[in-house]
Amino acid sequence: MALINRKHSLTILLSLALPFSAIAGKAQPPSVSFDGMELVNHSRSSHVYRKADANFSSYNKIMLLPSTTAFKKDYKQDFNRSKSMGTTRIRDKDIEKMKKTVAETFDAVFTEELAKVEGYSLVTEAGEGVVIVKPALINLDAHAPDLRTAGNIRTYVETAGEGTLYLEFFDSVSGEILARAVDARETRDTGFYSWATIVSNKADTRALVRSWAKKLSKKLVEVGQK
Repeated sequence: MALINRKHSLTILLSLALPFSAIAGKAQPPSVSFDGMELVNHSRSSHVYRKADANFSSYNKIMLLPSTTAFKKDYKQDFNRSKSMGTTRIRDKDIEKMKKTVAETFDAVFTEELAKVEGYSLVTEAGEGVVIVKPALINLDAHAPDLRTAGNIRTYVETAGEGTLYLEFFDSVSGEILARAVDARETRDTGFYSWATIVSNKADTRALVRSWAKKLSKKLVEVGQK
């Protein structure tokens, strides 16, 4: 049996403590955040807030905290409601497994990419010159999870999922928040429906996370040169 899933799947965004309607590009973000940071860059899919006197060029070490993950509200109910009778329903343990997999993928890929950033080193303890990067993956919405089924059921999708990546940056000594950023994207869109499997889902997630890691790495190099 083949299922066509017409919804886009697993995006992850870099988010700024804004209402999700603003994150999704449905509203103009305020010029100043709730805690006094200034909007320095924004588009329909991304936003960056920064503390006015934050000097990122004074940092040469990165402390990457473990990521946390959360699916969107009512994800399980909505997913199961969309399935026809006889098809596999998603369970709480399936969601927990996906959350763990996404977090492990994010942590591994970001650690690998940030370790390559010129002029920075990865550390595990706070200190002078250390910027803390705190990621949270939220609003995840995987539309074609590879669930164990009794029959021969295949699901076909254009993309793997959607969600939100929430990044915050802190001075490791004072604990002062320096910036927040949001970047909304989807996994690759092949332009046609393809069979979603655990292998393809992991590959698409890894590719998306790596694109964010490379983008952050590039920005760190740029601010370090100013």
